[in-house]
Amino acid sequence: MGRREELRAIDEAIAAAAGGGFRFLALTGEPGVGKTRLLNELAARAAPEGFLVLAGRASEYEREVPFGVLVDALGDHVPDVVPKLPPRVGPAAVARLSGIFPTVADRCEPPPAPEPGADANPVAARHRLHGTLRLVVQTFAKSRPLALILDGLHWGDSASLGFLDYLVRNPPRAGVVVATAFHYRPDIPSLARLIQADDGLHLNVGCFDLGETAEYLGAGFSRARQRELHRVSGGNPFYLEALSRMDGAATRDPQAEVPLSVRAAIQLELGGLSEPALLVARAAAVAADAFEPGLIAVAAGVPESDVVTALDELVVSGVVQPSATGRFRFRHPLVRNTVYSTAAAGWRHAVHARIARHLEQVGAPATLLAHHVENSARYGDAAAIDILLRAARAVESHAPSASAFWFSGALRRMPEDHPERVAVMLKVSRLHVVAGELEQGERAADEVMRLLPRGEGTDRARAARFSAMTRRLLGRVEESRAVIMDELRAMPDRESPAAVHLRLRLVAENLLRMDQDAARALLDDIPEHSPSWDAACTMAVAALRPMCSYADGQIDRALGELDTASHLLAITPDGQLAESVDSLTWLCWSELLMGRPADASRHFERVLSVTRATGQHFIVSVAMCGLARAQTALGGLARAATTADEAVELAEMLNAGQQIVFGLAQRSVVEYWKGNGADAVDFARRAVDTAGDQGEWWGKQAELALGLALVETGQAEAGARSLLEAANGFARPGSDLVTLVQVSERLAELEAARGRHAASAEWAAEADKYSHASLPVSTGLAALARAHSLLSTDPGAAAEHARGAAAVLAGNEYPLDAGRALLTAGTAAARASRRDTAKADLRRAAEVFGGCGAASFLRRAVREQRRLGIYVPVRGRSSGPHELSRRELEVAELVSAGRTNQQIAEALFISARTVESHLAHIFAKLGVSSRAGVVSALRSPS
Repeated sequence: MGRREELRAIDEAIAAAAGGGFRFLALTGEPGVGKTRLLNELAARAAPEGFLVLAGRASEYEREVPFGVLVDALGDHVPDVVPKLPPRVGPAAVARLSGIFPTVADRCEPPPAPEPGADANPVAARHRLHGTLRLVVQTFAKSRPLALILDGLHWGDSASLGFLDYLVRNPPRAGVVVATAFHYRPDIPSLARLIQADDGLHLNVGCFDLGETAEYLGAGFSRARQRELHRVSGGNPFYLEALSRMDGAATRDPQAEVPLSVRAAIQLELGGLSEPALLVARAAAVAADAFEPGLIAVAAGVPESDVVTALDELVVSGVVQPSATGRFRFRHPLVRNTVYSTAAAGWRHAVHARIARHLEQVGAPATLLAHHVENSARYGDAAAIDILLRAARAVESHAPSASAFWFSGALRRMPEDHPERVAVMLKVSRLHVVAGELEQGERAADEVMRLLPRGEGTDRARAARFSAMTRRLLGRVEESRAVIMDELRAMPDRESPAAVHLRLRLVAENLLRMDQDAARALLDDIPEHSPSWDAACTMAVAALRPMCSYADGQIDRALGELDTASHLLAITPDGQLAESVDSLTWLCWSELLMGRPADASRHFERVLSVTRATGQHFIVSVAMCGLARAQTALGGLARAATTADEAVELAEMLNAGQQIVFGLAQRSVVEYWKGNGADAVDFARRAVDTAGDQGEWWGKQAELALGLALVETGQAEAGARSLLEAANGFARPGSDLVTLVQVSERLAELEAARGRHAASAEWAAEADKYSHASLPVSTGLAALARAHSLLSTDPGAAAEHARGAAAVLAGNEYPLDAGRALLTAGTAAARASRRDTAKADLRRAAEVFGGCGAASFLRRAVREQRRLGIYVPVRGRSSGPHELSRRELEVAELVSAGRTNQQIAEALFISARTVESHLAHIFAKLGVSSRAGVVSALRSPS
C-alpha cells in the first residue's frame, strides 16, 4: 500500500547495481512499519533481473555474536567464493574468514597458522578483515550483480556494523546493492554514519494515513472500526494486521513500545496451536533466529520427526516461514519476541544447556558454544568458564565488544579466589575501551578497585590509572584527576612503583592542562630512582622530565634530560616497558617539540610495538598521531597521511575526543602541505569543533592547524585569529616555546604578504624573543621570520636570512620548512636582482617540494622560476619516463586509461589512499594540477 517513493528508490538502486555500480539503502522506521516487507520486495524485484540475492537478519537474542548478521546472510555461500579469491590473499583470507564463518572452517582447506602477533593491533587486524570481507562481497558480484539484504541492524553486533561502515566508505568495485533496515538509534554512532553514507539513500518508512489504513483493512470493516484501529495502531501495518484479528475494542499503553493489544493478538494466535507445535515454537525462539529441524529437536527434547510435523503446522498458521536455505524463521521479530516471553525462564535455561552439550559433542568451536553456555552455565562451572574464555580470546582482535561480553560471562561464573579473576577484569575494561564502550570500561575498572583493598597494590593502582584514563577519554577531566588523588591518599608508600606511576599520571594531567608550575612541582617531588623500582618505573620518571623542563622554559636542562631518557630507553628491553609505555609517549612528544623528529619517529615505532604486544591499544592512537607528525616534519607526507588516517580511525573506534582531535589536526597539516587547502580546513574545523573550549594543549594544536589551513585558502583574517588562539594570545599559560616561534613566523609572513611591514617586523621580533640557541628549529624559524619582515625593504638581507634558515632547518631534519625558506630566499634574491642565486635557491626548493609531494608549494616555486623567464622541469627521485618512478608511471597510465582511484587501487593491489599519495607526487613531478593534465603530459614527449 502506498510506498511509491520507496519503490522508486528500490528500482533505481537495482538498476544502478545491474549496471555495475554500488548502492546502499538504509530503511528506518518503527517496529512493524513495513521495512522488512520492502526488503522482501527488493529481493523479489532483483531476482528476475539476474541478481544473486543473499539475506540475513540480526537477532534480538544473539546480539553478542560477532558478525552475526553477515554469517546469516553469507555463511552458507562463502566457502564457494574462497577458491575464487585472488591467489595473493587466498591463505590469509581463509585464516580470517574461518574465524567468522564456521562453514569455511568445515569446508575449506585448513589455513596456515598466523604469524605470532600478526593481529595484535586491533585497527590493523580489523582493517585486514574488513578488506577481506569486502573482497568476498565483490567476488560474489563478479559473475552477476549482488543484492545483500540485512534486516534488523538495530540489533546488529558492533563487528557487523563496523564492517558496513567500512564498506560504504570503501565500496566494492562491482554491481552491488546493500539494503538495510533498522530502528534508528542515535546512541549507536555507526547507525548514524550509515544513514549519512555518501553512496547511500536513507528512507524513513512512515505509517499509513487513514485512507491507506482503510484500503488495507478493506470493506469488511466499518468506518468506525477502521478509525479505531488506525488510532490505536497509529497506522502501523504490523499492528493493524494483528489487531484486525481481534474482536472488541483495542487498547494501547502509551509507555509500551508495542501496543498491549498487539501482543494479545499474537498470543491469541499462538493459543490456536497444538501443544507440540507450541513446544517447538518456544524451543525455536530460544535456539536461534534461523533454525533447522535437527537443532530444534535437540532444544525441545523430542524426535526430529515430531519437529517436522510441528513445523508444518507453524508454517500453515503463518507463525514461521521457510527460507531458500532450508532453514526456518519467525515471520517477524515481534512474533519471536512474544513466543520467547511465553516460555518459562527455567525451561529456557534448560534449552540452552541442551544445545550447548549437543554443539560440544559435535565439535563446534567455542564461539558457537558461547552464546548457549552464557545463558545456561552455573557458578563455578570450570568447563563453562573455559569455553567462554576461549571464545573471548578467539575474537579479541576483531570483535572486542563480543570478547568483553564473553570474558564478563566467564567472570560471573568464576569463584572469588580464581587465579585469573583480576587479570580478566582488567582485560574486560581494556576491551570495552578498545570497542569504544568507554562507560563500560570505566565501570569494569572501578569494579576491580572495589574488589581489591585500598592502599598498596599494583593491580589496584593499575585499575585506578585505567579508570582515570577512561574518564579523561570521556571528557571528565576533573573526575580523572580526583580518582588518582583519592587513590594516592590511601597509599602508605608514595615512592612505591605503583604510587609513582599514579603520580606521573597526575603530572601528565597538568601538562595537558598547560599548568607547567603544578607539573614541575609534582615531578620535582619524585626522585630519579629508588632501590625498590624496576626498569619500567625508572624509565617512566625519566621519560616525563624533559617535557616538564621544556614546558617550564628550562631548555638546556630539558635537552640533558632528553639524552638521559633516550639512553635509558635504548638499554631497556621491550619486555620491561609495559608499565611505562604511556609515559614513553611524553618522551617522544618532547623529542618532536624540541626538534628531533627522526628520534621521535623511531621511538614512537617502539611505543607502538610495545602497546600492541601488551594489549594497550588505547595508547596506539596517541602514538600514531605523534608518528604522523614526525613523518610530516621529515617530509614523508604520503606515510603521514596514512598514519594519521589510521590514528583517527582508532580514535573514533574508541570514541575518544582528545585523540580524535590530535588525529584530525595532524591530518589537516598533511593536507596543508600537500596543497589541498579545502580538505585541510575541513579536517581542522572538525578538530576544533570536537575539542570545544576545554583550553588544553591538544585543542590549541587544532587551532594551529586551522590557522595554517585558513591562510592557505586565502582567509587571512580568520587564519590570523586562529593562529593567535593556538598561542593562547601569547599569555601564560600558553603553548610550548617552539609553537610560539612557529606562530610568530607565520604571522610575520602573513603580515609581510599584506604589505604591513611594521607588523611583520614586530612578529619577527617575537620569534626572536621565544627562540633558543639550543633549539635549532626555533632559531631557523626565527631567521625565516626575519627574512619575511625584510622581503620588501631589504630583499638582499632577506635572502641571506632565509638561506641561513634553510641551512639550519635542513640540517635538523625539517626539509619542508627548509624548502619554504629556500623559496623565500629565491624570491628575495630575484627582487635583489641576484638572478643566478635566485635560480639556485628556487631549484633546490622545487626539488625539496617535489620529493616530498608538497604540490602547492612546488607550484609556487615553479611560478617564481617562470617569473625569472626560465623553466626548470620538476624532477623527482627517479630517472624513468617523465621522471616518474615505476609505480607512479603505472598509476599515471591507469589515470590516462580513465580509471578511478578505487579502480587503480584494485588493479595494483594497493589502497585508495596510497593512490592519492602517488597522484600528489605525479602532479608535482609533471607540474600539473588535474588528472586531465596527467593525460596531456603522458602524451607529450618526456
